[in-house]
Amino acid sequence: MCADKIWKLLTRATVDNKHPWRVCTFCTAGISGPDSRNVILRLVDVLKCELIFYTDARSQKVKDLQHNSQVALLFWNPKSREQLRIKAVAEVIEEGELWLKHWSKVPDHAKRDYATVEAPGTVLFGGG
Repeated sequence: MCADKIWKLLTRATVDNKHPWRVCTFCTAGISGPDSRNVILRLVDVLKCELIFYTDARSQKVKDLQHNSQVALLFWNPKSREQLRIKAVAEVIEEGELWLKHWSKVPDHAKRDYATVEAPGTVLFGGG
């Protein structure tokens, strides 16, 4: 698949809730080893070759990125049976003009997801 088509598909995934590449697997290498979780692709900047995801600043992935900013992403389309694997360097933006620009795009009802008492990954019942 050519690079132009890949960028078009990634861009489309940011606006099409049913696109199979909207949710991808985001892999980090933290202090306790490798970890993966699903994230939602929010924005693509083709000119800068950037993919943008939002996360809670208290999440384990932010701690992992402080230890090692190298990440791997896996996008899978079960219909076409195509996968896209990306290795990249991630940057966490927690304040400033760029952060405000993105935060202002988050709907009020979704902002509540980032204001819970418990941090993401907190065991709520029992554990194990």
